Amino acid sequence: MNPKDGIIFADMDGTLLTNWDLGPVIVENNLLAISKWLAAGGYFSVATGRNLKNVPHFFTDFKLDIPFVLVNGALLYLPAEERIISQELISKDFLKEAIDYFNNHHYLSLVLSDQYEVYSIVHPKSLFKPIIDFPNKSITVEEIADIEVLKVSFVIMENYAKKFNLELQEFKSIKDVNILPSSSRFIEFVSNKANKAKGIKKALNYARLERKIICIGDYLNDLEMAEVADYFAAPENAHPELKKRANFITLSNNDGAIASLINKLMD
Repeated sequence: MNPKDGIIFADMDGTLLTNWDLGPVIVENNLLAISKWLAAGGYFSVATGRNLKNVPHFFTDFKLDIPFVLVNGALLYLPAEERIISQELISKDFLKEAIDYFNNHHYLSLVLSDQYEVYSIVHPKSLFKPIIDFPNKSITVEEIADIEVLKVSFVIMENYAKKFNLELQEFKSIKDVNILPSSSRFIEFVSNKANKAKGIKKALNYARLERKIICIGDYLNDLEMAEVADYFAAPENAHPELKKRANFITLSNNDGAIASLINKLMD
């Protein structure tokens, strides 16, 4: 493929970035491949669950003119101008139900994201202390009222996952959100107006671009990208469901999944 005909949207954790025990970082061959792709006229962006605190610093050496799709599509940010384009807040009804559920169940923790910060709340009676790898700020339930919430995440004990998913369907406001499993322990929720695919469409409309869309991701919250992509790729470490949908299987995230993809595209 001629890079001038394409635009890549890459997931970050488990795809563009190495595992947490190795950084996480963008490995050197990924950095070189992205530079090569951009220099040849290609466009590059990301579609990630991360927010502004945890994305732009990875790309200071690049001039990227396409909006970042952040917080699983709930936030669009134009890095070239350091400007937020749009955001979709979680519904107040769902947020209230999520808080009520958290208050009455000891086997999970609550994680919230706004534009810049990630907040965690552990149940005061809980023996479950979740491992949250990414930087976060501990708050109380009472402090939630001061936050413009873009994403709600439940961090659950795996042996309670089935119970949680059944009870989740009883939420009266469940239709207000998209449910995005991002790992076996994290269940994430954004507005029903947001997901990665919708965010990518918004980003392309904003940029007024018509190019072949190439997406790459490793987990179930990336499946929507396969619907909007002309070509969908999955790293070797990806969930089996994504590998089934992929046009390309690349090297693992630790070995340079993006470099592997770009090399395949430019062969």
